[in-house]
Amino acid sequence: MKLRDLDAVLIRSTSRVGSVKVVKPGIDPQRGNWTEDDFITVERMQHSWNEVDSIAEAHGIQFNCPKCSDGERGHIVICWSRSAGAPEDIPPLPGRWSLHGTSIYDLTLDGDVGNANSNRSVQLQGGCNAHFHVTNGEIVPA
Repeated sequence: MKLRDLDAVLIRSTSRVGSVKVVKPGIDPQRGNWTEDDFITVERMQHSWNEVDSIAEAHGIQFNCPKCSDGERGHIVICWSRSAGAPEDIPPLPGRWSLHGTSIYDLTLDGDVGNANSNRSVQLQGGCNAHFHVTNGEIVPA
């Protein structure tokens, strides 16, 4: 299966501190029918990402799950590059890869940079438990 057939896009993360309203501690978040008194405003790091055109700009890649892409359970997979500058705490965690190639057509994901115990495969934990490699723009079962 080709990576490009999974609606793959190169992405770049952005992070900023922003204000968010959250339910106060001790208030049942399932209750519903809240009033303004049930909320507090907190500052938190917020992560988002945008599509970019080149691997040189990218912090990672996003694509449809190769295991679930034909079914109703379809979901996306995000693989971040540690060496490209994606924040260490941006989910999904813990995997990080090196992105090699010129585009999604020849992209290869190599193991976690700086981790001697790393495997170059992508293995989702939970859900569908997909396990595969991205090699030269192809999805290869692990």
